[in-house]
Amino acid sequence: MRPDCLGPLPLTRGSHARTCPWPPGYRPVTVNDLLNRLQRLRKAGEGWSALCPAHPDKNPSLSVGVGDGGQILLRCFSGCPVKAIVEALGLSMGDLFAQRQATESADLDHAIDFPPVAQWLRDRKLTDSEIARLYACMTPQGPAVVFRYVTAEGLPLYEKVRPIGAKRFWRRPRGTDTVLYGLLDLDSGDDSRVIIVEGELDAHALWALDIHPRRFGSRRVRVSS
Repeated sequence: MRPDCLGPLPLTRGSHARTCPWPPGYRPVTVNDLLNRLQRLRKAGEGWSALCPAHPDKNPSLSVGVGDGGQILLRCFSGCPVKAIVEALGLSMGDLFAQRQATESADLDHAIDFPPVAQWLRDRKLTDSEIARLYACMTPQGPAVVFRYVTAEGLPLYEKVRPIGAKRFWRRPRGTDTVLYGLLDLDSGDDSRVIIVEGELDAHALWALDIHPRRFGSRRVRVSS
């Protein structure tokens, strides 16, 4: 089921037009949440050390810290990949950036309530119903459309920010793994065909027609039969 904050959004304005950055019932993971899952935890400088849950650790080899942007930093000195560590803790890579993204998402508005972005999207033939599913924010480069990438369960992973007056874009938070855009729709539509499109706007154009495309990050994928 699509979380309320990721489906068609109410066409309201003012303070009620702020985005819902998390699905109902979801609370961003904090560093304390992660620390409570570790064993033999102790303070080490500005961070902590603990047994690494990704391998049979006898001497604490896991270092835990908090980055300048609020992201959780993990390093196993025995060489375990960060992904293996978070999975052993029952978390996801996106959880490491949850607190940072909660702060960054606070500047978002519904695209339908952000006139420069809404008009830019209409000029690209998107319907208001699809524009209402998108987000917008102001950047140093001007108004920008924001595409939110989430897990199949609707939990946020990262946002792609594209100023409407520029061709460049960036991801926030940086360093997150690339995933499919529109994972919530993977179980929708006709499973006998898969359409891979070039960009997020193409995906929304097809969603408006009840056609369910797939897109892999920012890379174009060629499909052959």
